[in-house]
Amino acid sequence: MKISNGSRPTATVWIEINPAADTNEAKHAAAKLATNMILKLGITLSRFEYSEKNDQFIYVMQAGDYMELPEQGHRFNLEFLGK
Repeated sequence: MKISNGSRPTATVWIEINPAADTNEAKHAAAKLATNMILKLGITLSRFEYSEKNDQFIYVMQAGDYMELPEQGHRFNLEFLGK
């Protein structure tokens, strides 16, 4: 199920995905690197993916819900991550 970004919390960090090249392979690789980074931040049930169908990055959450990322990034709540 697609969900919206909703309202922004006060303390946030922005993670933007910039692939090394404009190829599907590079975009998938960049999404995997971004996923590895959020795993290190303790976000274990979500991931970044690249949708070839929509030519867009998406952020997939634990229940399979996802957000399209037209700006190639996602804002995370530091109040949650910092605990």
